[in-house]
Amino acid sequence: MKVFDQNTQQWVSLRKTREYQLKKKIVRDLWLYASPIMLLLAFNWLLVFVLFLTFISFSILDESVYSYDRHE
Repeated sequence: MKVFDQNTQQWVSLRKTREYQLKKKIVRDLWLYASPIMLLLAFNWLLVFVLFLTFISFSILDESVYSYDRHE
């Protein structure tokens, strides 16, 4: 997906926006902090926990409204 950059008047990939990069860091941190919990869970609860984390990750990274900001 591409978003229109008002500053340069061109289309930019969604994954290059600052908001998307911040959301990726949130998802990465979520998985890193959840990994010690996964080590303590039984296998059946592990599957439920991983599916829940996957759902949360996709929800965070969902294609919502983004604005392209060059102030990084």
